[in-house]
Amino acid sequence: MKTENIAETIQINGKTLSCHHCGNTTFFTLKGRIVTIAKIKWGYEELKRPTTCYVCSVCNNINEFLDK
Repeated sequence: MKTENIAETIQINGKTLSCHHCGNTTFFTLKGRIVTIAKIKWGYEELKRPTTCYVCSVCNNINEFLDK
């Protein structure tokens, strides 16, 4: 996984991302892939797509988005 060390404000479709847990609006960015029990057990191809994760800089809550 690639980690960016700078917390920043994230825009998704023109809207500022905010943490659903604490309301913070700055996040660290991680690049990775979804890992789920369904993927491991049944090998669903659509679950192997790359993802971008935004980690809240206050409470570490993770928001994960599939890359296009």
